[in-house]
Amino acid sequence: MWRWMSAVLVAWRVTGANLEAVQQDGILKLLTADTISHGASITAHGNASKTSKANASKASKAKTTQMEDMVLLLAQQAKAAREASKNKAEDEELEEMIEQLRQELKRMQTEINEAANMSNAACQAAYDNLTVGCPVYENDTLFLPEGFDGNFTPLREDHQSCRETLPQKKQDFESCHKIRASLVAQEQVLLDSFRSVNVFQSPDECLVTGTDVLAYLKAMRDHFGNKKMAWWADYYKLENVTKNITQWNCTAMEVSYYDQMTACENKQEKLEQIACEVHERTNESCTTMPACFEGKWSTYLTEVRSANSSIQDLKYEYRAIKRILCLLDAFVADDLDAKLEECMNTRFSASAVHSQCVDDHANVPKPAYTIPGICDTGVTAILHPDHENFNETEYASKGIHASRCLASCCTVDWYSWTLYGNVYVPAG
Repeated sequence: MWRWMSAVLVAWRVTGANLEAVQQDGILKLLTADTISHGASITAHGNASKTSKANASKASKAKTTQMEDMVLLLAQQAKAAREASKNKAEDEELEEMIEQLRQELKRMQTEINEAANMSNAACQAAYDNLTVGCPVYENDTLFLPEGFDGNFTPLREDHQSCRETLPQKKQDFESCHKIRASLVAQEQVLLDSFRSVNVFQSPDECLVTGTDVLAYLKAMRDHFGNKKMAWWADYYKLENVTKNITQWNCTAMEVSYYDQMTACENKQEKLEQIACEVHERTNESCTTMPACFEGKWSTYLTEVRSANSSIQDLKYEYRAIKRILCLLDAFVADDLDAKLEECMNTRFSASAVHSQCVDDHANVPKPAYTIPGICDTGVTAILHPDHENFNETEYASKGIHASRCLASCCTVDWYSWTLYGNVYVPAG
């Protein structure tokens, strides 16, 4: 594009005052190309790196400077052409070209103002978002689960009272099983004895000396009479033991023990789960709240610096355009040299190009926020259930034989591994 610009300048020098259509189009194309390039750089402003933005700024300033030089040279050539020729048609052609350039430059001014507004809008959006979405806490704020007031005493007492009667219940049902097992053993002994009474060994049990029939019958009566008494004695003993066994029903006692064990474990898990949630909610809230405010402040500062850099570049371009417009006015001025001198020496104002957000930044304080005291002290009402001293402080020191922690924040080793060295493994 710059080679083409050089060609335009050379053509101007060669032709003198002849402002041909191709030269006019060339100047307009230069301005349009610069505007498009400038607009693209503003559009990519949000994603540009510091290095690329610096390079874009340098390139923009270089283009603007070359445009000033080009118009200044054209003005000088116009002066020479006007002195060499008084052709009215050529003057009209010059005025027409100047008007076209002036309109194009005004359009560029409008785009610069739009770009400044875009930079200001991005900065203002970051300012408006400084505290949006960040939580606000008081010094005494506690991060408790819903429905929990922070008092662990009722949970501890409920769990402890459940555990206190559990050992006695276990002892009762275990004693029941021992007594029942003893009665069952007695029953088996008596049953064996009872069965033995019903066995008639042989007639020899009733043998008597001699052949007296009455003596034999008396011996039989005495023998079976004794057997009868022994049979009934064993029967009643067996009956009593059997009745005692039915009275010792240990199943209900065992079920009651395990039901209460389950209830105690649920109470323990409730205590530990709430402790988990208190610790986790506290840690998360104390971490995310400062990060929210600090992150938004950092974003705001970044946008201020970016907007300020863009505004300064736009001011430079705006002043250059004002100077070029002044040079265009010099084309038709009576005293062209004086007008050119005035244009080059005037410090044109760029106050129209500004960002209110950047201007107000010096008076914008960093948003203050309150960090709750618990964020400094940590949770002191109860240890984290996964802490190595939790079992000692909550259970062992109070004589409570608790189960292993099953709350969501606990680390539980379900498996243990034993490594053996020098083990021979036969080939499959």
